[in-house]
Amino acid sequence: MALVHVSLSRHEASAVRAFVRSVLDQPEVLQCFATTGESDYILRVVTRDMSAYHEFLNRFLFQQSVVVQVNTSVVMHVEKDSCALPL
Repeated sequence: MALVHVSLSRHEASAVRAFVRSVLDQPEVLQCFATTGESDYILRVVTRDMSAYHEFLNRFLFQQSVVVQVNTSVVMHVEKDSCALPL
């Protein structure tokens, strides 16, 4: 599993919509968050192994013309994984 921080070069609505549509079609992307801070999006990506992740980057993410920077954090161990809301 990897948390992929993606920065876009352009932020006009048509470019952002095209990027998001393309992300939604990728089975490796389990979650996509629009964020504040240094990156525009954080993707939770799961692949079979690092070779498959490298292929995902080259086949898909690096082919997106609006993507200017990608920074990957590989998950080494999950300490907590919950979807329960504290209500």
